[in-house]
Amino acid sequence: MEKDVLHAIATSEYRDTGDLTETIWSFSIANNTRVARPGQIPGVVASLAKKGLVISSQYDKPSERTVQLTRKGIELYKKIYRVTEK
Repeated sequence: MEKDVLHAIATSEYRDTGDLTETIWSFSIANNTRVARPGQIPGVVASLAKKGLVISSQYDKPSERTVQLTRKGIELYKKIYRVTEK
């Protein structure tokens, strides 16, 4: 499930520039996952954050929460999905 959520973060439609370090809205993860269900996503994001793969904001309102890949998360995403620089 972690790979699924990592992929969903990296391919979010809320990424304006295509830069993988860009912050996205946490709610958008559910739009891109294939395996994780909405109720599972917060726990998976917390696990990824604990491993240093993402940074997750914890605002009071769920609609204001954001998440972003760390350099370590980007490297892992590129390795898993064989993403190469153009």
